[in-house]
Amino acid sequence: MGCALCGILNYVFIGFVVFITYKIYAKLFKSLPIPKLNTKKYWGPGEEPAGGDTAEKLKEKLSDTDFLRTPLEDSAFENGFNADKLKKIAKYWRDVYLEKWSSQEQFLNKFPQFITKVQGLDIHYIHAKPIDNGKLKGKRVLPLLILHGWPGSIREFYEVIPKLITPSDENDFVFEVIAPSLPGFGFSQAASKRGFGSLHYATVLRNLMLKLKFDKFVVQGGDWGSIIGNQLTTLYPENVLGYHSNMAIVSTPLAHIKLLIASVFKSKFVKEGLEDFHFPLMPQLKEGIRETGYFHINATKPETIGISVGASPFGIAAYILEKFSTAVDAKNRSDPEGGLDNTFTMDSLLDNLMIYYLSKSFQTSVRIYHESFRKSQLRLKIDRANVAFPWESTYHRNVGHFAALENPDLFYEDFVQFARKI
Repeated sequence: MGCALCGILNYVFIGFVVFITYKIYAKLFKSLPIPKLNTKKYWGPGEEPAGGDTAEKLKEKLSDTDFLRTPLEDSAFENGFNADKLKKIAKYWRDVYLEKWSSQEQFLNKFPQFITKVQGLDIHYIHAKPIDNGKLKGKRVLPLLILHGWPGSIREFYEVIPKLITPSDENDFVFEVIAPSLPGFGFSQAASKRGFGSLHYATVLRNLMLKLKFDKFVVQGGDWGSIIGNQLTTLYPENVLGYHSNMAIVSTPLAHIKLLIASVFKSKFVKEGLEDFHFPLMPQLKEGIRETGYFHINATKPETIGISVGASPFGIAAYILEKFSTAVDAKNRSDPEGGLDNTFTMDSLLDNLMIYYLSKSFQTSVRIYHESFRKSQLRLKIDRANVAFPWESTYHRNVGHFAALENPDLFYEDFVQFARKI
């Protein structure tokens, strides 16, 4: 009986040893399944803000189109953005674009981007360095400050930046591109004090380049980027290797007098074949009045229009895309689709809208109009400052206001022709 009990105890002991050995082995040596973590856990201060995923929230907003009324019969874009077209855009935005938002977000992040403090403002910028494709050795590297305007963004340059930073056999130079979001645009901080006009934008962006150790650089700009680039070049010529603009305008009293005289003696002022770019004056004036209503309200009531439009993705889309329609070609007013699909991909337009929407910058972006036309700015008469430099004009018929986004190949070729003279 006693021996039988001993045998049982031996088996129990052996089993216990085996069990402990297995547990130790499992704990120390056995492969374990990959743990599952909460990939959306909030790690910020306090409680997680309500709201959820950005794309899902935006989808909900874009689903509510009941407030959009049917346009007048037989109307296209003559009265502004067509509501039927806006519904189509909202549907694509919700059902197609946002469904692939993660890949689109990766696309928007394809270039190295940074934020740095300049004169108290956080300035966001792309910094794209030349690609070493085997042709970089021996090339001059030209620093390039490239500036967008309103209602554009750095997205305008995504197709042309790869061309600018890729060395080629045709040129002995290549570019190192700095593409900032203007203060108050995109993810650049807006000024908190009054009086921050285009002259101060120019100074901040010049100081950005100096902070990045570029004391001499090329400047390119369109729309407000053109005005800011012009003023930067005028104020700080010692820093500018050359200035290229796809919106070359002069608005001095003398320029207006010359324009009036030229309307009578065209051959003395305008090259043959280019007369229709400037004349006849009256239709040009009427077109200017018709298409600058936004300018007046932006310059006089920026907060009102900024709050009203910026509160809704529909408002942002209608107000911004109407400019991408008529600023490209005035004939687009008679097109029910606004001519948008003829010139741009819908994804590129929505990329630009998303930058305004996600950064909540529409309200601050329009302030540039008001602050740049304050008396304190205008009395400086920067447009009449005497700066002597060689210049040349080129006219293109197959591109509109947003040149780099509309036709990146033409934009690049024109810009390279300019750069060869530096």
